[in-house]
Amino acid sequence: GYEPAFDRCRRCGAGLTTEQRMYAQPARGGLLCGRCRGDGRSYVISHATLERLTALQGTSFDAADASGFVLSPAVAAEARALLRSFFAATVTFPLASERLLDEL
Repeated sequence: GYEPAFDRCRRCGAGLTTEQRMYAQPARGGLLCGRCRGDGRSYVISHATLERLTALQGTSFDAADASGFVLSPAVAAEARALLRSFFAATVTFPLASERLLDEL
């Protein structure tokens, strides 16, 4: 599928740690650790954003309490840019749902 994993390196499977930077590489559909990064456009993503996105991926949208979906302004801005880059790498036409990202 197209759902990127935000908790591990797409190539070697190394987990998210505070000691290691993770790089988003949208063209490869996920994150790469510093060892696997290689060539291609990549973006350093903060651990705070990766942890929140990983938590959101595992959260049920049926939950009555929406407080778990609240992001700090910095995390929301970084997550928005990251998700836009993944959309741009996988979809060749504009998405109406991108307006939703503007509201995050």
